[in-house]
Amino acid sequence: MGKPIQGPNGPVETEIKVQIISDDGRQQRGVATIGMGFGIYPTPEEIAARVKKFAEDDLPGLAPGYRLQTSQELWDTACLEKAGERFAMPGSWKEYTPAQ
Repeated sequence: MGKPIQGPNGPVETEIKVQIISDDGRQQRGVATIGMGFGIYPTPEEIAARVKKFAEDDLPGLAPGYRLQTSQELWDTACLEKAGERFAMPGSWKEYTPAQ
């Protein structure tokens, strides 16, 4: 067996799945996969920056009329996928923002 991997690199290919939704009133939901690199462990700051870049620069050209879901929409998506219906959203999620 080879030498153990140490530091910020590893035998991984990291992808982030981002929930998106159409902004045309139909609220069609989707998932976009964002590549985060091969052989590295991205930091939370790198993930946040890449999601921001995706939303601002990439998404408008890839899926016109779509945007990132809000916390309420993400909750609804999770409930619909897991239980097939919507539930009330916990108050703590309404003010959700990613850690900076």
